[in-house]
Amino acid sequence: MVMFSDFLNDNARHVIWMKSNIHLIVMAFGSNNFSGSLPPELGNLVKLEQIYIDSSGVSGDIPSTFAKLQNMQILWASDNLFTGKIPDFISHWTKLTTLRISELSNVSSSLDFIKDMKDLNTLVLRNCIISGSIPSNIGEYQKLQRLDLSFNNLTGLIPSRLFDMISLSHLFLGNNSLSGMLPSQRSQTLLTIDLSYNELSGRFPPWVTPNSQCVFPGLHCLQKKFPCNRDSPRYANFSINCGGKEMRSSEGVVFEAENSTLGPASYYVVDTHKWAVSNVGLFAERGDVDDVETTQIDNILNSDFFQTARQSPGSLRYYGLGLESGSYTVNLYFTEKGFDDESSLTWQSLGRRVFDIYIQGNLQLKDFDIRKEAGGASNRAVQKNFTAQVSENYLEIHLLWAGKGTCCIPEQGYYGPSISAINVVSDFQPTVRGLPPTTASRKKNKTGLIVSIGILLDGRVAAVKKLSVASHQGKTQFISEIAIISAVQHRNLVKLYGCCIERDKKLLAWTLHENNRVLELVDPTLTIFDKSEAIRMIGVALLCTQASPLLRPPMSRVVTMLAGDIEVSSVTTRPGYLTDWQFNDITSGSVNDETCFDDIRSLNWESLGSRVFDIYIQGNLRLKDFDIRKEAGGVSNRAIPKNFTAQASENYLEIHLFWAGKGTCCIPAQGYYGPSISAISVFSVFYLRRKSSGSNEDEELLGIGLKPNMFSYADLRTATEDFNPENDAARKFVNKINK
Repeated sequence: MVMFSDFLNDNARHVIWMKSNIHLIVMAFGSNNFSGSLPPELGNLVKLEQIYIDSSGVSGDIPSTFAKLQNMQILWASDNLFTGKIPDFISHWTKLTTLRISELSNVSSSLDFIKDMKDLNTLVLRNCIISGSIPSNIGEYQKLQRLDLSFNNLTGLIPSRLFDMISLSHLFLGNNSLSGMLPSQRSQTLLTIDLSYNELSGRFPPWVTPNSQCVFPGLHCLQKKFPCNRDSPRYANFSINCGGKEMRSSEGVVFEAENSTLGPASYYVVDTHKWAVSNVGLFAERGDVDDVETTQIDNILNSDFFQTARQSPGSLRYYGLGLESGSYTVNLYFTEKGFDDESSLTWQSLGRRVFDIYIQGNLQLKDFDIRKEAGGASNRAVQKNFTAQVSENYLEIHLLWAGKGTCCIPEQGYYGPSISAINVVSDFQPTVRGLPPTTASRKKNKTGLIVSIGILLDGRVAAVKKLSVASHQGKTQFISEIAIISAVQHRNLVKLYGCCIERDKKLLAWTLHENNRVLELVDPTLTIFDKSEAIRMIGVALLCTQASPLLRPPMSRVVTMLAGDIEVSSVTTRPGYLTDWQFNDITSGSVNDETCFDDIRSLNWESLGSRVFDIYIQGNLRLKDFDIRKEAGGVSNRAIPKNFTAQASENYLEIHLFWAGKGTCCIPAQGYYGPSISAISVFSVFYLRRKSSGSNEDEELLGIGLKPNMFSYADLRTATEDFNPENDAARKFVNKINK
């Protein structure tokens, strides 16, 4: 171990070293095991332009003599034991382009010192107890590319100029106390934005979308007090194989797969809503980064769980969702893969991964070092157990890199939290069933629609159908069903109460009829009628309106069924006006031109030719003896568009051009006859269009004459108790839904 104090006490060595290095431009002694404070005499190296002292082991204050380093351009000073505030004299380093400081303690600092540093392109001040507000003139820093002020005590509004800076590509402001609304527009050069765990208000602008690659998909959830997933509890445990595929432990516990790609600002919720994961950070000076690391560990129980590990450059959070309140045991599994054993005394053995572990916001382990916990050995399994209380339906496990540990061993940008597996179990006897929301009574069909039951604000019981965000096919069908049911109004048909279209949320609210209760379809004004006859009539009606003509009975059979001479056949499919979300009303168009016959008026032999054919759409004859040239007034080489409207009810549309033997056969050459077409265009009549007014990003229905009532998402969510199939309305009124 080398100590700066030993170096300074040897005056002869000190004088000789300073004189011989007076022209030094770059000084780097990071990733070392020095101790003591920085020598004040280093401030005499006035030609210094770059200093790299990250993870060097030095401590104390930054010497005031460093004020003389007016040529300084780059300072890396993370992962040290510095005390005190950021020195004011750094404000005189106006040539500074890169400043990285993290993990300061004891004294708060402000951002006043950067007011004249207009050449900055990288400013990273993570976890430095920075207080106050972000300078309002931040937009003047036209060279700034990366700004990281996360995990500080910043307050006030976020300057809107930050979002229109052309140079800025990465913005990290998470875990502060910033407030206010976000601007309606952002620069397209902003590749990564982290605004999580602040106190933002108002409606988020359109560029904050659930599938955004640059902003947290769950930004509205990832604010202080975690306002989402406060549903009724469903679970009392969860297990995750971090960075790996699904596996089963020797005790039979299933560790769910968590192997999706997590970007620098990402939030992912598993389909069952049992757990979620968020990641924040960007590996410094490191290109294509794989945030999952693999290795081979043998001779231990459940060794498969240690083959992969999820890594993060800053903040990695796992959330257990929908948990029953009570005490839980949290088991975390780690292994260090990237460094050599400490005993090897190699350069790679100098690497250190250091991070903090928080559970439910409470610090459990400070400066946790996996390899140190394993006795200095790499590739050795380490398990840490904790106890936590759940009182608001969720549990948060937070692994935070506070700037400590090495950054560049065994390669540049190698640091941050790492974890292999998580297992959380209740310390009490659960009373929940442990079933995800899409099981039990809730019904989800192949088009991505989830059916729940609810009571509307006016007391009506409705079947509420929620379109899955991931279902692209169902979206088109959603619009089609609104269109057809809105157009078909009859007291004996299932009625559409209304719909909801908010951002990616699309829902329908129907009247509710149960299986084996078809008599509810009878006109309620009829008080005296033969019930068996009514049921027979309804059964025949349903048979005659099947989506496929092949399933409809012939008229002779219909008559005998109505007369009661034979039993009414079973209805095997939905009626044609309710086609299981397969209805589409579409418009088709075709473009033809005749190129091989001369104009009729030319009166030559080739003008005598004629091309004649029939046009069928969906099996229906639309044009008989269609002659392209005749349609064009006897002129060849003239475009002829023809437009038709058709109904698609079985997922396909057929356009049939048929030569029935008419027209010439041998002009201008032998065997020249039959249909001809140049292009086809088919599109839906009913569709959605985004409203363009202001910041409202809702969608409106077009092409529908009689539009349904529009419900808000909040109304339908309240009516169904958050789309819960086991609510009171569901238990009381229905077991299975019959459209």
